[in-house]
Amino acid sequence: MIIFSDAHYYNNPSKSYITGDGISSWLLRQIEVTHEIFSYARRNNVETIIHNGDLFEEKNNINIKIYNTVWQLYNSFSKNFEVILNTGNHDKLTKLDSSLRPFSKIARVITEPTNIDNIRIIPNSMIQDNLSHDNQNILFIHEDIAGLVYGSSQYKSGSKLKPAIFGDWDIVFDGDIHKPQQLGNITVIGSPMIQDWGEAHEIKRFIHFKDNKIISVPIESGPRFYEREELNDKVREEVEEDTKNYYRINISSAELSDSIFKKFNVSPFISKTRKREVRLKQTTKIPLKEYIRLKKPKLDLEKLLKIGEELIHDSSQT
Repeated sequence: MIIFSDAHYYNNPSKSYITGDGISSWLLRQIEVTHEIFSYARRNNVETIIHNGDLFEEKNNINIKIYNTVWQLYNSFSKNFEVILNTGNHDKLTKLDSSLRPFSKIARVITEPTNIDNIRIIPNSMIQDNLSHDNQNILFIHEDIAGLVYGSSQYKSGSKLKPAIFGDWDIVFDGDIHKPQQLGNITVIGSPMIQDWGEAHEIKRFIHFKDNKIISVPIESGPRFYEREELNDKVREEVEEDTKNYYRINISSAELSDSIFKKFNVSPFISKTRKREVRLKQTTKIPLKEYIRLKKPKLDLEKLLKIGEELIHDSSQT
């Protein structure tokens, strides 16, 4: 079987544009990644596909057009594959209801603990009293587990769910955490596409489970997130020609008004350590206002404070 998780289909307006067909460019990339996964399954004669939770990002406020687009996508796959959809925390409308129910016509939607041959699948937050098993040795869950690592921060989860409670299972496939990793018998699948800068350095994947072995298959079609140390002619040329990947450029606050940051896939990063090479002139636009215009409503208060300190310093030197 092929296993992937945490697709999180949505428009992501802060990192996309609307195409001529009226579809978000971010959603199109997600669909492209999904096609890559199913194409691999077709080439390798795999008929069973399991998505282990969080099909959508926006939970109980899902855009109708997005929902219909994704439903049609999986409807096309259902003609050649058996698709199983576990319910993640982003798929839950209420404690007992799933936003995935309309997919029941084209896929097997898991809304309660379910056994399929030697596999047990448990939806999000239904672990308690449901870990017992008979002939099942493979478990699918969608949970945060103590000891798992979040993103590049290396911060370890302090979840109340301890790895030891899954000790009776040969293999546990877990969703929810986006960083692929291994913790004892627990394999965290990870998300198939980078969602934000916290995941920038992760190698995204899906899993081909074959002959009781876990084969990690890296995703090729998803966007990459690149960081650049300064804004220069070489970086400008690279960024101008690239509409597929995302860039974060290390700059001083004086460079915030640069037109390059109007591109949907380019964002500024105000360095704490980088010294400004040019003083602000009275005729220069106030970079604080420019920063607010660019980043609203998701302001980084630490960056905002830094810009304010630089402005005060500049005014005292002129």
